[in-house]
Amino acid sequence: MPENAERLVAMELKRNYVPIGAVEIVGHTRPARKDHQGAVVEKEAFITGEAFPPRHPGTGYPGKILAGTVIRVPESEARKLKTAGIADRGFDD
Repeated sequence: MPENAERLVAMELKRNYVPIGAVEIVGHTRPARKDHQGAVVEKEAFITGEAFPPRHPGTGYPGKILAGTVIRVPESEARKLKTAGIADRGFDD
């Protein structure tokens, strides 16, 4: 990593977000899937390398990252996200 590069911080989005600069998508937590009787068919799992998918195909626009996705952003942008209430620390780096 070059000396002048900012450290990247993992943040979990609480709201949809269009990044200012380049971001790295870490993944998202896929909710548990249940059958019609409420029994768990597939457990909750963390999907690495994918953004949270939209509920309805064709919605949104390019560059928009949906809430629930964990991304890595530079520290200065992470502070802005935290202050605005858009994201919280996803996990320790």
